[in-house]
Amino acid sequence: MEEGAAGPQGEAGLWPGVGAGLLLWTAAAVLLPVLLTCWCSVRRARREEALRRGRGLGPGSRHSLGLGSGHTWLYTDLFPRPTYCSLCGQAALLGSSCLSCGLCVHEACQARAQRRLRCKESVQAPGGGPGGWEGGLGAPGGGLGAPGGWEGAPGGGPGGWEGGLGAPGGGLGAPGGGLGAPGGWEGAPGLQADPGPLPPAPGLQPHHWVRGNLPICNSCAACGLQCGSQPRLCDCRCCWCQRVAHDGCLSLLPTACDLGPLRRAIIPPRYLYTAIRQRASPASQLSSICPENWCPILVLANARSGNNMAQSLMGEFRSILNPVQVVDLGCSTPLKALQLCTLLPSHAVRVLVCGGDGTVGWVLDAIDEMKYKGQDQYIPHVAILPLGTGNDLSNTLGWGPGYTGDVTAEAILQKVLDGDPMKLDRWRVRVTKGFYSFHGPKIFSMNNYFSIGPDALMALNFHECREQSPFLFSNRIINKAVYFFYGTRDCLIQACKDLDQKIELELDGERISLPKLEGIIVLNIAYWGGGCRLWEGTGDISPPPASHNDGLLEVVGVYGSFHCAQIHVKLANPVRLGQAHTVRLILKNSAMPMQVDGEPWVQGPCTVVITQKTQALMISPPGEQLDDDVSLATQPDT
Repeated sequence: MEEGAAGPQGEAGLWPGVGAGLLLWTAAAVLLPVLLTCWCSVRRARREEALRRGRGLGPGSRHSLGLGSGHTWLYTDLFPRPTYCSLCGQAALLGSSCLSCGLCVHEACQARAQRRLRCKESVQAPGGGPGGWEGGLGAPGGGLGAPGGWEGAPGGGPGGWEGGLGAPGGGLGAPGGGLGAPGGWEGAPGLQADPGPLPPAPGLQPHHWVRGNLPICNSCAACGLQCGSQPRLCDCRCCWCQRVAHDGCLSLLPTACDLGPLRRAIIPPRYLYTAIRQRASPASQLSSICPENWCPILVLANARSGNNMAQSLMGEFRSILNPVQVVDLGCSTPLKALQLCTLLPSHAVRVLVCGGDGTVGWVLDAIDEMKYKGQDQYIPHVAILPLGTGNDLSNTLGWGPGYTGDVTAEAILQKVLDGDPMKLDRWRVRVTKGFYSFHGPKIFSMNNYFSIGPDALMALNFHECREQSPFLFSNRIINKAVYFFYGTRDCLIQACKDLDQKIELELDGERISLPKLEGIIVLNIAYWGGGCRLWEGTGDISPPPASHNDGLLEVVGVYGSFHCAQIHVKLANPVRLGQAHTVRLILKNSAMPMQVDGEPWVQGPCTVVITQKTQALMISPPGEQLDDDVSLATQPDT
């Protein structure tokens, strides 16, 4: 009996230890991956923050309108293709790449690369010599026989290419490698003696050769064969004209760089130096530096717009254009960025806005400020690369409902160069509280539309949700799904009912009798609500013609959120209230949601007056027949 009693007691005493051990191992198996992931995330965030705050390391730190230089590093956990460090020549799985010149380096080599490898120069003095190999032949920053040697190494000649001229580690004719040595560059086999590129004639733009990590499917500009096919750091690419060449073919190419097929869009670095330092220089001196039919493009990108594609696009544009031409609006304001236009020929600049309709409005407001400052001769034309959620203005001007990455950066810039100039009406929305107010009125600029009612309520709910959790709104589809959710909810709540009893509408001073409505929308462009042609509607009856540059506004009404959904799928028509040059709305009582171009707020009793402000200079894609033009052409003669 004692043995039988002892058995279960011994088992019971054993199980708590086993259970505790199992619990411990389970907790370790669950928590360890979580903690490791958090540690890696914090480490990466600190590394990226260090890159932004370091000397010349980060988007926006070097590309203000100044003479700064330095690399714009972007850290990556895994390079997308076989990559070799531009400094040590070893294979690299992770590290940093420069968005401007294309250098790729290990994390351990980054500090040395920042000091020794020159980046693409935004501004270059005419007497500075050619760019040569990340430092230049005969340039003050580096080059053969110059103070700084290859890659700008201190000491000049003896410093050499990571070993120096005649040094044991490498250099010209040295056993370790260098020009004319059996070992080639840095001891790498295969490169025979080659005198290298000669300096171009004074006043011409030199090539800026970057070695290795060439784009796929390329061909040598000299011999036509493929470059960069060997599994090592070999062959070269000019980060200005984008030509590639074998190491042994460099001497066969012209010494001067023509800036490539998109030379019309690029600001030569020597032009900026001359324009900044010698403003009083004759126009002939500046024109001799510029390509024929020069039309420089300034890219303004908003990294927070829509599906967050702006960051990668800025890197592509920086690799093609002068880095000073690409501005992140998260680091600089549009007005500050547009001051570059004052250094360029009058009416020659074109601006490409990468973002949503709100970003476009921000840039157009900055252009209006330039007009107020008396800088009318420097006003640029504006093109749009749609990265937002709705993109109604972009759709109206022919740039499409949204960019999906299917068009290369080169093709986008070529479209902007070949685009057709046009005008866009801009309107002033003046909101005055009550009948008498001691406070000044609110003033808004309108490009797309003004609305009061259910669609403004959806925009307000979306805006508040995005402010609380911005990390959730990184995809255009998710954004539209959130709009759909709030629209469905309002179908049940009907928060804006009986609007016709709370508001008065006047078109050009004439009082309009309103039916039973929940919302009023004032349109300047053809599209509304993410791609719906609201004024056009459906059916055989054609409405009066409308255009975005005719000085008229179109005013429509909707019965509610469900009616808006029916209009989107072409099952219903809006209530067309008329067209006018001036629109006046009086909100008599209660508070209602309002919006101007997607900027929502809740407004109490007030008077809203919409009048024309100015006309903006825009660009439509080449050969694109706009929908407004089609509707005007198809109108029957009366």
